[in-house]
Formats: sequence, C-alpha cells, structure tokens
Amino acid sequence: MNCDYFGQNPAILPAPHSGTGLSSCVWFDSDPTPPNVTREYLAYPLEAPLRPERYYGAFWIYTLPFQVITQNYQLLLTNSAGLVFDDDILLAVPDLSNTEFLPTGQWVKIGGCFEADGDEDMLVLGNFTPDEATVYLDTVIGFTDFHFIDDVSLYRVASLVPADTILLAGQSYFFDTTAYRSYELEGSLVSGGSRVFEVPGFYEAVVFLDECGQIGTFTIEVQDCSGVVSLFDDSALVSTDYCAGDRLSVVLPVAEEVEYYIGQQLVAGTLTLDTLGESYVYAVHTYCGILDSAVYNGLDCSQVERGSCYYVPNAFSPNGDGANDRFLVQGQCQVQSFHLEIFDRWGSQVFISNNINNSWDGVCRGEPCVGGVYTYFLSITFRDGLAAFQQTESGEVHLVR
Repeated sequence: MNCDYFGQNPAILPAPHSGTGLSSCVWFDSDPTPPNVTREYLAYPLEAPLRPERYYGAFWIYTLPFQVITQNYQLLLTNSAGLVFDDDILLAVPDLSNTEFLPTGQWVKIGGCFEADGDEDMLVLGNFTPDEATVYLDTVIGFTDFHFIDDVSLYRVASLVPADTILLAGQSYFFDTTAYRSYELEGSLVSGGSRVFEVPGFYEAVVFLDECGQIGTFTIEVQDCSGVVSLFDDSALVSTDYCAGDRLSVVLPVAEEVEYYIGQQLVAGTLTLDTLGESYVYAVHTYCGILDSAVYNGLDCSQVERGSCYYVPNAFSPNGDGANDRFLVQGQCQVQSFHLEIFDRWGSQVFISNNINNSWDGVCRGEPCVGGVYTYFLSITFRDGLAAFQQTESGEVHLVR
C-alpha cells in the first residue's frame, strides 16, 4: 500500500524500493508522553506452513533523516496461534535482527538465514526487544522511529540451489541472480545472465547467498552431440516391409541416454510389429534428439495369389521375328524386389537380373545360346497397396531356335 506518513507532507515519502507501493511501521517511540504508540508490527500470512529446514528471509527498510534510529530491526516467523502481546510489545525471539545502526535517507536490506521449526504460518516485522533493551540513536528528541518497508522475501535455501543440468556444446546457461544469489564457476565469480558453453565437459558451480555464504553446488554437463551420434549403433533400425501375419521382431540395443519410440509410445527391449500399415520408429537421445529412425511397413501377404501378380513363360524363340523373342517375367502388381538367374545344363550362369524389365535375349557370353532347356531361379515380391506376395521358385525354360 502507499502511505502518507500519518497525514504529513507526502513529498517526504521515499520512492518504493521496487514496484509502486510500500508499507510503513512505527518501530520504537522515544517519547514516553502518552498516548504515544510504543510498537507497530507488519504481519504477512504465509501460503503454507514452513518445513523444518533452513530458510532465508529479507526485507528493505528506509529511515527518514530526522527519525530515531535503532539497532532492533527484526523479522519473526511464527505460528499465528502463538502471538502474545504485553504492553504493546509482541513477546517473541526474532529469527533475524540487524546488529548496527543503519544509514538514513536510503533503502537498506536486512537479511539472513535461520532454521524453521516447521509449523510457522506467518512472517512478522517489527521490534520485539523490550524498551529498556532497545538500542537507539535519538536524532531529534521526541520523535518516533518510523520506517518504510518494501520487498519482503522468504525462500527455502534448498530451493535456491539449481538442479544439475546438461547442455549441448554451443548452448547457454542462465545464471539467475534473483533471490540474492551469486555464483562461482571453476574458481571464478560469474556475473548474472547467460553464459555460452562451447567446450564439452563437466563444470561445477558454487552458489552463494547474501549474509549466508555458500549454500550448495550444482554441475553443468556440456555434451558434444556429434560424438554421441558417432557412438550410437543405428544398425538396429532399418526401414523394411514385412508380412504382418508373420510378425517382425527387432532387438533394440541398449545405449546410454537413448530411448526408442513408436510414434509417441516408449518401447524397450524387443520391438514386435504385427500390424498393417507403416510404423515409424525413432531412437531418441535425451539431450541430442533423434539419432536414427526407420519405417516398418506391415503388408497383408495373404490376399494376393500368384497368378494375379506375375507370369513366367516356359519357352521363347529369339529369332528376330518380333514374336516371343525374349524371356520376360511379367508382373501385374507393383514390384517390391526382383532377382532372376538362368543356368545352362552344365550349371554355368548365362544371365542375371535384378530388374523385372530386364529380359533375357538368349545370348550366352556374347554369343547366341544353343537351343535347349535352361534352368531359372526366381525370387520376387509384388505389392498392391497393403497386399503383397513373396515367392521364390525354380523352373525350366525352353530356348527354341
């Protein structure tokens, strides 16, 4: 809230330490004449009770130049049910207190660490020291120790230590200096903001907290993804077609920081596929992204009969009359793979082809082959949409002269 210093000239009010508002509080009154106020307290309910661990508290305070100045600017964490007053003094032992007179006419931070009991649900600012023990400097006799308060903070100390992190070479890390933190990296102080890490390796950062010193460490691991990719064995992921009814099993190798996915689904161990259509499989590194991928296409091999996809003639006459001059395997479906070998009666190979459109013209080693019976071996896969037919066979073909 904005205050007007008990209705006096608002021109003497300080600008807020941050934001647009501030609070005010009477800490101590050096004038014993009634009805002067002895104490005022600012109380802030907490969103949840504190845990039994270490905390850091801080607030900013501003003293006008002509006010009483005390050494008893204090912060208390307490359970609201335990607030007890005696002659306007809140009876409590503060968790945090300054130990010296503060300069006037400027914002000054008071902060420190303390151990919480674990059930505190309220933060209170004020002077918890009895009158006779309050240390003060009365700059103008009869005035009140009236102060302005801003930026009250409370943090779990453990939460102020960043978690270990992994970067890729060339990425940056942001050193967050809010919450009164500072850092030391590899023995040198680090200014706040982003710092780029180019060299792979492990870096240890030390975290410091105002008034509390070192509160913890964390590591920054910088990885070189080109090295990760080169070390990854991608031989397990090879795009292929398969008959869905027969199933396909792929053993996925174990690799550090690598996981396998079918689409968005995580898989491990052995990948078993038996569905129609395309399955997209990815090898994903935790930090370097996709290392490898493959498409496994499940075909319905039971729906296509031999006669509907290909025909192998049993004779041909390479005499140049334009009729049946070449030995040609004919296919009516889309060819997925093709391999043909032809041998003479003595077992010598006279022709080989991996292209269904590459036919035999009856030539053996550059010369016309003699008429007679030749043996062929054929391995072929045809595809028609999701349907496929795989066949390996041998037979005889007559070369007629």
